[in-house]
Amino acid sequence: MQAVAQQLLSENAARLKRLGIKAGDPKKSRNDMQELKFVRELAEIDWVAKRAGVDRSDWSMAREPGSLAFFDGILSGIHDGRSFYLKEDLIFELLGHLADREPAFRPYFRFTNVFEDLGYPYGHRLDLGLAIQACPLLTGKQMASTK
Repeated sequence: MQAVAQQLLSENAARLKRLGIKAGDPKKSRNDMQELKFVRELAEIDWVAKRAGVDRSDWSMAREPGSLAFFDGILSGIHDGRSFYLKEDLIFELLGHLADREPAFRPYFRFTNVFEDLGYPYGHRLDLGLAIQACPLLTGKQMASTK
């Protein structure tokens, strides 16, 4: 987590410099990367990506190589008091991929388009409660009841 936090601070400083934001500027923090608030979640994603041999350019929202920028512009990802912020999009892609190839995962991949009324093709939000129920299929373990 410390390495990710340090990298985020460096990346944020470089970003602010490119934007021309000075340290003494009022409300400088409104230009900070959202990821600075979610170091633990980002560190977990980074760890999984490294173990899977995935390059960050495959999931980063930035053009800079090795960027930790992952904010999609839509804040969400809280389920049952737990934060899935940043992870929600990753879970959506992984579970969607599995549902396409493995019939056992299909019942757990349900989503809505929160911008459907506006006609936008993006804004898909996963049913996290249902998606979490697919975990035993990945681990081979039974999940304890959350009720």
